[in-house]
Amino acid sequence: MNSIKRPSALTPSTLLVLGVLALLAGVYFGAPALDSAARAVAFLLVGVMVIILLMREFTERRRMEAAADTAHTLNEELDERVTQRTRQLEAANRKLAAEIADRERATEQLRLLAAHLQSAREEERITIAREIHDEIGTLMTAIKMDLAYLSKEITGGTPKSPETLREEISATTKLVDNAIRTVHQIALELRPAVLDHLGLRSALEWQVREFQARTKIESEFVSTVDHLQLDPERSTAVFRILQEALTNVARHAHATHVEVTLQEQDRQLMLQVHDNGRGISQEQVSGTRQFGLLGMRERAHIFGGDVLVQGAPGQGTTVAVRIPV
Repeated sequence: MNSIKRPSALTPSTLLVLGVLALLAGVYFGAPALDSAARAVAFLLVGVMVIILLMREFTERRRMEAAADTAHTLNEELDERVTQRTRQLEAANRKLAAEIADRERATEQLRLLAAHLQSAREEERITIAREIHDEIGTLMTAIKMDLAYLSKEITGGTPKSPETLREEISATTKLVDNAIRTVHQIALELRPAVLDHLGLRSALEWQVREFQARTKIESEFVSTVDHLQLDPERSTAVFRILQEALTNVARHAHATHVEVTLQEQDRQLMLQVHDNGRGISQEQVSGTRQFGLLGMRERAHIFGGDVLVQGAPGQGTTVAVRIPV
């Protein structure tokens, strides 16, 4: 901003005062014909005029200086306000740019997650088809061959003893039992029946036991929730989040102990999974291709919850889930 200029010394009033003084000098020294009384009166009148003009000049100068000071103060205040507003706008622009970057990063994460889920869905279908073909198909073929053999033995010319037939039937029954167990295992992986029949708490406890039996990692389940009324959608989300968290422990943590806690606080369901493994880094937590973590967050976000993942090298990893009930 331009600075405020002070009033100059030679103002119109100053020039007028100088002119009157010159007139006074002319009257006093240039009119010798006048008697002393006339010269005194003229001198007095001019003197009064000079005093009046000087007072007016002084008052005008004070007013102009006060106006200049006020304008200078207002100018400084305006400069300060402009500076503050500029800083505020710059901060708002930085915040907006950060929000845009976060939104773009979140959009990219969701796009990658959608592609990953589609790929995972196809892989799951291939796995189920292979299990059905290799396991159940093989068992059904063996059962069919055994039944054909028994039919041939019964209708053949040389009948077998009841004991031999009983052994053949027992072997075929075992094949049927194996087929039933395989079907049950496939259905269990798709949707655990314990979640529908016994509720979320029992399903989580069962999942922890299954994880320990499968991975040989010491696992502990602690719950302060006895009776939890939760809709099926939320129950499924919490169960799948626990499955994903335990899968990450088995794949990446190199842990020897896992503790799972379940509690309810202020109408919030709190699930925590802590392992004593190598610990997850902050770069891994915020990575765009951590599809397991992204999937857990999206499951919780649907119901207004969140998932917090924290870890430190050598101190393990903690997954804290919060979902309103």
